[in-house]
Amino acid sequence: MKIGLITIGAELLNGTRTDTNASWIGQAVESTGASINWHMTVNDNYDSIINSLDNVPIDIKIVLCTGGLGPTHDDITPSVLYKYFNDKSLFDQKYWTTLKEKFKTRGIEISESNKSQAMIPQNGKIIPNPIGSARGLH
Repeated sequence: MKIGLITIGAELLNGTRTDTNASWIGQAVESTGASINWHMTVNDNYDSIINSLDNVPIDIKIVLCTGGLGPTHDDITPSVLYKYFNDKSLFDQKYWTTLKEKFKTRGIEISESNKSQAMIPQNGKIIPNPIGSARGLH
């Protein structure tokens, strides 16, 4: 199966961070017998993300996106995807409570900006993240 990968983040383009996610995802995909046949790295802004989605080759059956799921101002991937796929986001109070507890047990004060990580798609699914605070979207 042909899979596409979009990695999102200005830090990946300006050289301040090495894109280790693309390498890890490529290896994981290959281990299933599929392959990454197309990859694009884009800035974390609305137009760049939309452009990358609009330019996925027609033979790509699945597109994986990584980056932009955190609580900072430039982490806009979920909101762009909701708009692109004509979906709405809902607040997941149960996860917000879980997230506050996770931070508390680590001795970290949670910021209101982390509430963005408790948003879920109305018509999609959530991919759990047992390590970090940002869950994936499907």
